[in-house]
Amino acid sequence: MNQSYQMPTLNGFNDSSYHNDACPSISKHLGNDFYLQLWVDYPISLKHLSDFADREEYTQYHLSLVNDETGLHDGLLSTNDFDEIQKTINDFKLIEA
Repeated sequence: MNQSYQMPTLNGFNDSSYHNDACPSISKHLGNDFYLQLWVDYPISLKHLSDFADREEYTQYHLSLVNDETGLHDGLLSTNDFDEIQKTINDFKLIEA
């Protein structure tokens, strides 16, 4: 079995992973110290490799609105469906404009 997976690519998002994070992430700067951050854990088929494998409702994608200056880390969506992530990001862009 292939024990790897590929990070998704999203326009305007860059790698924001840090060496001690539980899973990798990509983020997009929104201005004024705000950014969207997408945490990407293992897919369900490889969840046994995750630090969170024992969670009852395991999800691969976690999208947050973050502002490090104010300590904001607001979870917007947790899902296994990448299309939902893209829709939420697109909806967020409409609100932002």
